[in-house]
Amino acid sequence: MRGRRLRRAALCALLGVVLVYTLTWAVLGVMSATTRWRAPRAFAMGEGFDFVNEPEWPFGVPADWPEPVGGSRGGGAFRSWVSTYTVSIERSGSSDGLVGVASPTRIATRQMWGWPCRCLETRWRDTRAVGAGRGAPATVSFDRGIEWPGTITLPLRPLWPGFAVNAAFYAGVCWILLAVPGVLVRWRRRRRGRCPACGYELAGLDRCSECGSTP
Repeated sequence: MRGRRLRRAALCALLGVVLVYTLTWAVLGVMSATTRWRAPRAFAMGEGFDFVNEPEWPFGVPADWPEPVGGSRGGGAFRSWVSTYTVSIERSGSSDGLVGVASPTRIATRQMWGWPCRCLETRWRDTRAVGAGRGAPATVSFDRGIEWPGTITLPLRPLWPGFAVNAAFYAGVCWILLAVPGVLVRWRRRRRGRCPACGYELAGLDRCSECGSTP
């Protein structure tokens, strides 16, 4: 019995780690399919996004990058799963509320994913020539993520302690799901006067004559 529980615990721990990635990537896939979410691009200001008046670069950038002046923070419709911090050296003057798309030159974006805690991280730097327009080619440098062909970047690098908390949470859910069928089976056997371990008819015995367990 103890060995079985240890094996179940190990299996649930592994499933917890796998679910951290698969659920996050699944949400990212749904987000990419149902919204205008595209990476690496500046994000539309709307519900779930706020301007940052005095932004700071969210991570280390090259020394020749100037101080940023515009930024946005939030997660949009998926803010329960993702926190996005985008910073640019320019503030857009267009009416659509986009940050850094009129003439983007230096953009740094950090995304933190996961639920109930942020547990995975993606970073990228978007560089265009000074004065380049919307359609100018960009040089994009990714870190802590896998660029998926086309539109999205899969988060890869764990964020601690959120990764451990989420993995433990999902492992606990897996443990419950795996344990519930056995609990129900043993409960039904007891109601029918059978051994909860093997299902043998007890007929009023204090100990199962088949497997030797005590009901």
